[in-house]
Amino acid sequence: MYNTRLFSVKLCATFSLGLCLGFLVALELDLMDGIKTQTVILRLQNELFSYRNMADVFTKYLTTKNLAHSDFQTFHSKITSEKDDDRDLYAAPQNQLDLLEFQNDSNVRIFCWILTSPATRNKTIAVHDTWAKRCDGYVFISSEEDAEFHVVNASLPEGRDYLWGKTKFALGYIYNNTLKDYNWFLKADDDTFVIMENLRRFLSNYSHADPLYFGCQFSPFTPQGYMSGGAGYVLSREAVRLFVEEGLAKGVCRTDDAGDEDSEAGMCLYDIGVEAMDSRDATGMKRFLPFGPKDHIKPKDNESWWYPNYLMYPEGERFNCCSNTAISFHYIDADYMYTLEYLLYILKKA
Repeated sequence: MYNTRLFSVKLCATFSLGLCLGFLVALELDLMDGIKTQTVILRLQNELFSYRNMADVFTKYLTTKNLAHSDFQTFHSKITSEKDDDRDLYAAPQNQLDLLEFQNDSNVRIFCWILTSPATRNKTIAVHDTWAKRCDGYVFISSEEDAEFHVVNASLPEGRDYLWGKTKFALGYIYNNTLKDYNWFLKADDDTFVIMENLRRFLSNYSHADPLYFGCQFSPFTPQGYMSGGAGYVLSREAVRLFVEEGLAKGVCRTDDAGDEDSEAGMCLYDIGVEAMDSRDATGMKRFLPFGPKDHIKPKDNESWWYPNYLMYPEGERFNCCSNTAISFHYIDADYMYTLEYLLYILKKA
């Protein structure tokens, strides 16, 4: 049934001191019932590349080979479940392993809903392949249904002008289908990357029975501001209940579908008594980040950039910008999504 061909490519570069770097890329092509599946195995020798170079190699390989989502799933499954002597090479960093104990905490069951569109299907697939699988349940909200990737049709046109309508649809969908099965509800975009283990540990300190709301807190529009949509925000079960039963059913919140999703949600939640919480760590560093890591770490031009003026709390420079228990980053394209997955869950320090 199987017709297997194994290709091995060994790349070697010589340093001036005569040292040799090598890495082996093995590509197995299995044919089963006429369907080609690809298993990619990367064997990276200890301390041969810096993190940056490893990420570049990994992203370039995925891009040039144009791997489908099924190939990445096979690859990820292979390297995280090796049972031979190479298992340690592919293991997640210890700090990530420590956090996995929260995966089965019945008080921290998280349902993720992700805004997407048919035009950004590659991002839908990347989220599906990476961090979404660590949610306890998830759904994508779009204008077209796609059962393969748990995409639900909101029956609304695409575009920023309809994101508030999509948000109301999503929370109504959650209320009618999943509210009793989960404690917390995470909203994200299809270019948001979420470290779910850090989110679980953070939420373990709070009760889902309270009307709470977490995210990157901006200051405009209400006394408690609102949370950035791109960085993702989290609602407790009680907050979702109030949003639907008070905000929507009683017309407290904006009734049409227009308007910016995150600011409209923030004003609605304020009006129905949901408390916007400070999600920073004990040192005042942010956990929900509305840009990619590079944009937060690089020096900021506070005079011309809108972002610092919008923040409820100031952000530090360089490594003082972001918590070491960061939960989310935004503006992460599909290739970058796979790269972060590799750096956080596959790459191991020697």
